[in-house]
Amino acid sequence: MSQPKGTFTFRLDEDDRAALERIAARMACDRGAVLRQLIRRADQSLERKAVFVANSRQFRVKLVSKDGEA
Repeated sequence: MSQPKGTFTFRLDEDDRAALERIAARMACDRGAVLRQLIRRADQSLERKAVFVANSRQFRVKLVSKDGEA
């Protein structure tokens, strides 16, 4: 894992703080490590194609950035 090169501040309400504490306990690490791991996982899991599910129906979607790039 790379060394942190800066800081970032999150302002969490009570529910978010409690959820973060629960996740940290399950992952056996501190809150900062949890946030870094979740960010990395989200970044890796964002694919260009996805499925949107609504009312038990699946719709294939293609993810596109605001500038139109896939």
